[in-house]
Amino acid sequence: MIRHIVFFSARRKVDVEAVRTGLLALGKIPHSRRFEVTLNTKVDPLSDEIDVVVYAEFEDEAALAAYKAHPLYAE
Repeated sequence: MIRHIVFFSARRKVDVEAVRTGLLALGKIPHSRRFEVTLNTKVDPLSDEIDVVVYAEFEDEAALAAYKAHPLYAE
């Protein structure tokens, strides 16, 4: 299993929800076993710059590659 974790920072704080909403669309791609998009709670001082976290699990490298090759991912 592969865990894929990506952190995002919005350029403008007013755009954080739009970033989160856009990333949620990636959950429609069928290759992940688990897919979550959440706002960072910023409880750790080292994570203050991170606004949104994407967490996904894939069966193997082929599933992750198929996910990244999906047209929705390119958008």
